[in-house]
Amino acid sequence: MEYAERIAEFARRLPKCTESRIVIERISPDLTERDGLPAPHDLCRSLSGERIVFHADPGLNFHIAAAASVLPEETTFLHADTDNLYRCAISRDANGHIEESWKTYPLEDLGLKSLFALYGTRVEILDMPLHRLIKHLRKTPIPAEVRSSLHFSGITKPKLDLAYERRGRLYGLIAVDGSSREERRQKVHDIEQYQRLLPRPYLTILSDNETILRNAELQGHWTIPATGEEGVRRLQAWLAKEVPSPGVTQDTGRKWEEPVAIERYRRDDWKSGGGKPLALCLGDDPSATLISLCTHWPQRTILFYDAHTPKIVEKAGVIRKWAHRLPVGTIDFVPTDHLGRGIRRWLSRENEEIRVDITPGTKAQSVALMTARRGEVWHLRNDLGAAKALLGSEKKSLIASDLLTQAWIMAGEIVDEGMSASDLEAVNPRMLDLLGRFLTDYLSAKEGESISFSGLRNMSLGNDCVKVDDSGASSFSKGGRKRSGSAPLSPHWVPVDVHWGKKHETGYLPLDGGYWFELLVGNAFHRAGVEEIRISMKLGWPTEEMARHVRWRKDPQSGQHVEEIFHTHNRAELDVVGRTGHRFLIVSCKVGKTEGGYVKVGKTEEDYVKVGKTEEDYVREIEAVARIFGRFTIPILARPWVDPKTVEESVAARGGVVRLGIREIAEPARLREILQKVFKARRLG
Repeated sequence: MEYAERIAEFARRLPKCTESRIVIERISPDLTERDGLPAPHDLCRSLSGERIVFHADPGLNFHIAAAASVLPEETTFLHADTDNLYRCAISRDANGHIEESWKTYPLEDLGLKSLFALYGTRVEILDMPLHRLIKHLRKTPIPAEVRSSLHFSGITKPKLDLAYERRGRLYGLIAVDGSSREERRQKVHDIEQYQRLLPRPYLTILSDNETILRNAELQGHWTIPATGEEGVRRLQAWLAKEVPSPGVTQDTGRKWEEPVAIERYRRDDWKSGGGKPLALCLGDDPSATLISLCTHWPQRTILFYDAHTPKIVEKAGVIRKWAHRLPVGTIDFVPTDHLGRGIRRWLSRENEEIRVDITPGTKAQSVALMTARRGEVWHLRNDLGAAKALLGSEKKSLIASDLLTQAWIMAGEIVDEGMSASDLEAVNPRMLDLLGRFLTDYLSAKEGESISFSGLRNMSLGNDCVKVDDSGASSFSKGGRKRSGSAPLSPHWVPVDVHWGKKHETGYLPLDGGYWFELLVGNAFHRAGVEEIRISMKLGWPTEEMARHVRWRKDPQSGQHVEEIFHTHNRAELDVVGRTGHRFLIVSCKVGKTEGGYVKVGKTEEDYVKVGKTEEDYVREIEAVARIFGRFTIPILARPWVDPKTVEESVAARGGVVRLGIREIAEPARLREILQKVFKARRLG
């Protein structure tokens, strides 16, 4: 309501709206009347007979679709992107097929002051001296409307080095440097704080580090290299307000003019889905599309994808590559754009009843599906854990793809699939159960916050104990698989005896580091009912991303320069990753004490040196990895000991990282109860 009143006040000040009557109507959060508030489609029914122009972008997908379902066909729809406002009028040809007529109007600038007032954002504009990387590249004066050193309430670091408003959106530039790799990584993790800011800025990252730039591109940011003519050109384009919209090619700064076609997929093993034909779209986050396909099991799928946006085209290609792992018969990859142009025309020419799912994709694409429907309309309800008919009572429990399929499609590359739950048999899961129960008692008695478990060792508490036999090399390698020979192994796996109460179990664990804790946590989640578990999975860089980063090396024999793909370390290592129902869990396991922080080495607030890793570092790392798996993913940070109040607050929170200790995970029934509370708080069914 607060935002609605701000928008109304803003509109009243516009010269062309001074005599307009602005009415704010409250609606039900559901698709039925609630607390005396009407459903959106019931409210729109009262508008019949009027000439209606419907701006179909603001609001929830299912609210917009429900309203569009009852509007007359001659309704004019408005949609906006980062540059333009689009007007779509619908008509029918002589055969009754839908035709669309589009007009484009450029959006106008609001100014930073008006933009922040509209959102109620508290910001301090300091206009301090420019960052050294910006000074090095800058060839012309900074335009007056581009401001420097913006500090936002609630975000400590980093500030926006430069920022401007363009057509109602905030554009920010952050320079990322640092004397060490850790300092640069810290800045990248700090940038994630801007995901919570309203208005959310379109960020550009300026850096002299290739890995930083590659990470930024994968996260959807535009990038500027800090050296060379390309860096100068891109900075000048940014200052001229010519930074491209999100999703465009990094090389050209534009979306592709011609649509990119994806070959039709047809299953040939007769193990396809048997459900009704399904039409849906592919958005920036493919997880909703995957959930819909796995829930509806369509024999035939019509998948509309934005064929002009490289990121979407790449994801469509990945789905085509792994479609044999999905419960579908055929997939027709039908090109459209971010406005859904052509969707109505395509569906109106279909001769069979087709179910549509309006959840994945842009609002404009959802409205196009809704207004051209030839059958049932469904949407995904995260909070109910179900797919539901939009204006009916039918529903289905949400079903996700298997864990590895999700990882391959969402991450693009898996370097190591890690251990599965069945591999834990070689370790002895019963020993891991007892070890968890012993450590719960041990940490409670020893005031566990001050204890570091970086390396397993002998422990005792009364008659209970853990005995580690490190006298010689074992016959187990990492992953629990037998290995021949008597040479020492890395990590060093040794027999571990656990005595707890009247129970005794022996198994094998690595002696050094924290991998033993990953095994304990993975086993605990599996025992709590998490259907699929992988331990120590390693993700690599997507093939398309690697191909964009090429270096030249001199061949030692021929003396000629040859092209070589730039190889780098793993993109991310997932200590524990699991799937329970339609939800995915990403668990980071840390056993050592947190001793990281900043040490002041100078007189100014900028003169700090990073030492070690802080708890905040771990939180941001796991949040970034969880985003790779999509919207149905929960990040969890597991430590041997976590303050009970911290656990309670993180479990009840609507977002962020869940904090759990051994005390919370050792008992399966307790962990199941905690997970259910987390799902409820985050509206994940």
